[in-house]
Amino acid sequence: MIADWRQKAVVKSLIFKGISLLFILSGCAVRPPAEEPGLAFAAGGKFGIKDADSGYSASFSWRHFQHGYDIEVWGPLGQGRTLLRGDESLMQVRRGEDVLAQGAPEQVMQTHLGWSVPIRILPAWIQGFPSTQLPHSDAVLDDQGRYTAFAQAGWQVNLERYTAREDGLSSLFTPARIVALNGLRKVTVVVRNYTQ
Repeated sequence: MIADWRQKAVVKSLIFKGISLLFILSGCAVRPPAEEPGLAFAAGGKFGIKDADSGYSASFSWRHFQHGYDIEVWGPLGQGRTLLRGDESLMQVRRGEDVLAQGAPEQVMQTHLGWSVPIRILPAWIQGFPSTQLPHSDAVLDDQGRYTAFAQAGWQVNLERYTAREDGLSSLFTPARIVALNGLRKVTVVVRNYTQ
């Protein structure tokens, strides 16, 4: 009877130690980072926006997904960090957990930030081509077949300084500078880093 009790205690102890060892080892296991579902690109850099009587610049970190985006913007020294979250038809302007505004993207940006960028088509420009959602004209290509200029949705767009970006398997080239003019409005985007 005592021998049975001791055997059961030893077996329970071994099972407990085995389970504990599994938890410890699984915690130490090196796992590759999980890819975010639907991540189309991530980019960082600076916006410059000018119109007839004002100008604004901000640093940005843009994560673009198949059905939306998170764009964090901030001024000099990291001041005024603001998150723009949404899709092509609806945007939220957030600071921390607080939603400051919500509505049509360009209208919300202009009303609550004092500036706006063509959010619906800018992701394509950042990747180096006109948006397929709207017609474009006056396309100019370089000798590598890359877009360097075109007109779209009232904007004259110049894509400059194509830069090799490593995507893990090969190099892809995207513009390091985008300059878009629409009447008296000028939007300049400097892309310092880009991953796909």
